[in-house]
Amino acid sequence: MPTAADHVATPISRNSFFLNQIDPLFNINAQDYQSLGKACLTGEQVISVDQHRTIRRCHFIDKKLGNIYQQDYRSVLIPRPCSRNHCQCHIGYVHTPERQLYLLFGDGVLERIPSSVSMS
Repeated sequence: MPTAADHVATPISRNSFFLNQIDPLFNINAQDYQSLGKACLTGEQVISVDQHRTIRRCHFIDKKLGNIYQQDYRSVLIPRPCSRNHCQCHIGYVHTPERQLYLLFGDGVLERIPSSVSMS
């Protein structure tokens, strides 16, 4: 575990050090992940549904895939690469296979609750 002496005294590093003490997984969330063209399970195994029942692969991607009440909505659930340059949200980047975060979070993947309390 880093100590205060390991950090340069800037507001960002002080905040990061403080937040990492509260949440050891803070640094996972404090990144912009390059995602353009990379595999992502959103739109295949995970979808976003808005108040109008419109299906999107991700709430950051405007392209509509259909409506949850359409009988054939499952036909749009296919693998596709990410169309965004960067992914900045746990709900998105946790579903990129290269991050392997399903191994860390297990059944708590959507809630961002690790499957183990040991995060060393």
